[in-house]
Amino acid sequence: MHVTPRSGRDVVMGRVSAAAGQPELVRLRVRAVPDRGKANEAVCALIARQLGVAKSAVGVEGGFTARRKVVGIAADEQLVRQWMGELPLMGE
Repeated sequence: MHVTPRSGRDVVMGRVSAAAGQPELVRLRVRAVPDRGKANEAVCALIARQLGVAKSAVGVEGGFTARRKVVGIAADEQLVRQWMGELPLMGE
C-alpha cells in the first residue's frame, strides 16, 4: 500500500501496476495524522470497510512509519484479488 496521511478524506485511489520484480501497489489516502499509529489504524479501517470484513482482520505488518506499508488481510484470497481487480489502474 502507498498511503498519504493528512488527506481531506479516507479513500482508496486505485492501484499502480507492478514494476519489474515489485508487487502491485494500492494507493490510498486517510485523514488521520501519522502519529502514534493513527494513520495505520485508519488504513486498516478503510480496507476492512472496502472488503466488508472486520477491522481485526486487517493489520499493518511492515512499514509502520513509512508511506509504503505491507498490510495483512485475514480474508478469502479470491475476495482480495477481486477487490484489487476492480480498482482503477493509475499511473505512478
